[in-house]
Amino acid sequence: MKNIMPPIDTPDKSFHDGNPATGEQGTIVSALWLNNVQRGVISTQQEMASVLSQAGIDIDEAKQNQLLTAIQELISTGNDGYLKAASYLGEIKALGAGAVAQAITNLGLTDTATAAAGAMQKNQNLNDVANKAVALTNLGALPANGTAVAATKLATARLIAGKSFNGTADISIGASDVGALPLTGGALSGALTVNGTHDAPLGANGFRSCILTPGNGGFTNPAGVGIGLHSNGSIYLWNDVSGGYAMSVSSTAIGTSRPLNVGGTVTPTDYSNFDARFSKFAAGQAWTNVLSSRSSGAWYTNNTGKPIMIAVTTEYGPNAALNCQTGSAGTIVSPRGGGSEYIQHSATFIVMPNDTYRVDASGNIGIWKELR
Repeated sequence: MKNIMPPIDTPDKSFHDGNPATGEQGTIVSALWLNNVQRGVISTQQEMASVLSQAGIDIDEAKQNQLLTAIQELISTGNDGYLKAASYLGEIKALGAGAVAQAITNLGLTDTATAAAGAMQKNQNLNDVANKAVALTNLGALPANGTAVAATKLATARLIAGKSFNGTADISIGASDVGALPLTGGALSGALTVNGTHDAPLGANGFRSCILTPGNGGFTNPAGVGIGLHSNGSIYLWNDVSGGYAMSVSSTAIGTSRPLNVGGTVTPTDYSNFDARFSKFAAGQAWTNVLSSRSSGAWYTNNTGKPIMIAVTTEYGPNAALNCQTGSAGTIVSPRGGGSEYIQHSATFIVMPNDTYRVDASGNIGIWKELR
């Protein structure tokens, strides 16, 4: 096989295209380099052809896998003196007992093989013990038909849960003997930590109960402070023994029978739930352009639950006038004047929750915005 051929004789050992614009010449391929390529290719082909020939395969120019096929053939039908993984050392066994013994010796397994020949087999369940009587004696065991020595009393009494037991009489152990609470109830003198959970019931968001009460259960202390869990799904809190609840929580509402003192900030989702006297005007509101959905002379209702502010302006023109009114107060503002002169009128008024309102304009309304 030809040795590795040298690379092309250029400074960076690479081929380059010429560039007529700069006068740069392309790489000159010499006859020496091409002859090296030819000899290398021929040598490689000869090497591959020898592999095919050894495997008894003729060259077929229409195939692209003959080298792979030849290698596989040589491996599968190679020298019979090789061990094959698929035979699991069957080649040594086929050579006879002498070959097997020699292989064991070569591997240093002579003592192991000797011991294995006399070893007990698991599937015999001790039935292959040479002398069963001697084996029982060595184990300190009795035959299947033997009789144990009778015993009526322990040589030394033992304590079980603090009670002496010598084997002559039964003893009775109660919950108090082992520091446990009876099933009917009791009192803990220390703190209780519960780490386990019940499989049921499954609460909201996957929370499970660590303490399971009856349908109507709860927790309380001697002062009359407690939490009750009702079977109807409600939670009750109390802090006296008068029978009234300080607070209740159902699936739809929270109720309290005590004054409510709030030290922080209450942020409601709907201010209409509060007394209108404490409603903050413009809280949570924004100016909205409603011109496209409003018409002069039409009645509208403030159903936002909050006071809203209306701001309207007529377009610039002659005889412009405005009349703004609510259902509860009548006319609020009514700017007029200008006659045939070009003029604009603007008006701003407030509409209370659930009240109706309308704007009458002489001329077109150019701006109608509401703070809602």
